Amino acid sequence: SAEPIRSPTPALKPARSGHSELRAPARHRPGQRHLLPHWLQYLAHLLPASYVFEGMRALLFSHTFRFDFLAYALTLNLFYLALGVGIFLTTFRIARERGLLLNVGE
Repeated sequence: SAEPIRSPTPALKPARSGHSELRAPARHRPGQRHLLPHWLQYLAHLLPASYVFEGMRALLFSHTFRFDFLAYALTLNLFYLALGVGIFLTTFRIARERGLLLNVGE
């Protein structure tokens, strides 16, 4: 007799019998950042999306809203916005001083 084909990723299992709540396998639970290589963990700490995803995992699996992850993501977004505006204004000033901007309309 042939065996059924199994999925390479384990399916979500019911948390308790008779309940519709689902529980992820242990390796997918919040706080499991060690799944990434060590050098890539440092890079993930610089991305706002990693904090958003960790917050969503905490909400889905622990039913807790992590304001610290939201604060980290917003802080990083504001930092990157300020950095982008600063770089733009600096390059715009340099281009204007060197006469590299195209004069159109006057």
